Amino acid sequence: MITRQYSLSGAATAVVIALVAMAGLASSTPSTASRAAANAQLAAPIDCPAGHSCYYDGLNYVALLWVAPSCGFFDLGKMTPPKNDRIESIYNGGGAGVLPYNWGGSWQPVGFSIPPGVGANFNGKFGNIIDAVQVC
Repeated sequence: MITRQYSLSGAATAVVIALVAMAGLASSTPSTASRAAANAQLAAPIDCPAGHSCYYDGLNYVALLWVAPSCGFFDLGKMTPPKNDRIESIYNGGGAGVLPYNWGGSWQPVGFSIPPGVGANFNGKFGNIIDAVQVC
């Protein structure tokens, strides 16, 4: 990977900062922003073992459905019984990110990667569409 350093004048630096800020605002959607605000209020669930990510059939960590046993890519539809299209909340108690996916002819990320120590609700158009997760 080649990296280059550039020095900018004060005015050019201000323009770059403004463009980066606008790009961040443009890529945020109201549902993502409101979901992130709501998730900030979620406390860690008591039924999720330390060091694991946990997957729930209901919002706000209701009805524990599955605990990821390790790092890896897990196709929830191939489990017995299948657990795909049922997840409405995830708590990541592990040491690395968790990225949920939906199958629509190819694997498509759902929302965002959930960092360690953070939980997320998936409702509205994101509810009950998770078909796989990448843990770590």
